[in-house]
Amino acid sequence: MKNQKNNPTSQSSQRPGQQSEENKRTTGTQPTNKDQNQQRENMSQQTGQGQQRQDKQQGAHSDQLRAGGREENQGIQNREQLSQRTDRNAEQTSRNEQREENLEDLSLKNRGNRENLSDES
Repeated sequence: MKNQKNNPTSQSSQRPGQQSEENKRTTGTQPTNKDQNQQRENMSQQTGQGQQRQDKQQGAHSDQLRAGGREENQGIQNREQLSQRTDRNAEQTSRNEQREENLEDLSLKNRGNRENLSDES
């Protein structure tokens, strides 16, 4: 309603009781102040709801970024744990191989000792 003086259908240029062409075409009656106030309120609420939707979307995006960061951190932790387990498994394998060698040596010694005992008797 910036150009009310140049706009023949604006409210201020009409006499009381006169309907604008647009109002005649759409409603058949001129909107009351109550109707206009309700329309303004509805538009205001819609704008607010749009802002709320945008805020929720931005919040959801932030949540996704945080979740992505957590997933990335979890992935790093998982890789570190896997690396540590691999190292521990390699150490355990090495110890097991050493034990097997020791058992073979002991087994040979035992056989030799038995042979010596049987030779002596």
